[in-house]
Amino acid sequence: MSNTRDGQVRDLDDVAREMRQNELENQDRDFSWRKQDVQDEAGALGEYQRQLEEVQQQIHELEQRLHRLRTLQIENQSNKQRDNQHKRKLLEEDQRLDFQQHQVRVQLQAIKDLRELDERQAVEQQPETPAYFPPQVSDDDEPVSEYTCSQVFPSW
Repeated sequence: MSNTRDGQVRDLDDVAREMRQNELENQDRDFSWRKQDVQDEAGALGEYQRQLEEVQQQIHELEQRLHRLRTLQIENQSNKQRDNQHKRKLLEEDQRLDFQQHQVRVQLQAIKDLRELDERQAVEQQPETPAYFPPQVSDDDEPVSEYTCSQVFPSW
């Protein structure tokens, strides 16, 4: 019986070893799966980390662009204000020049009117000049003699 018992004990030892071996193989397989899962997760985590870094870089670039755009917007606003002030000054200058041009035209017309009036008054106030009678030439060959008014008009 001892053989049987020894055989059974050995069988039990073999079964226990086999079970232990199976358990170790299962643990090893579980460990391999877990190891693969961890590697997959690490790979995924590495990919997520890379994507996160890309997104952070894009955010940084967008923040820089936003800062530049805001700076340009501020500069543009000040340029627009300066341009509007310049346009307003030009418009005021244009209006002032239009007014001056109108005044000069009015003065010029007044000068023309005064000149015409002066010319008319000068003509009206001018004494009549006696008519000019050129010397008479006779048909005969005698020299033309000059006559005085008393000779022509004895009653004078």
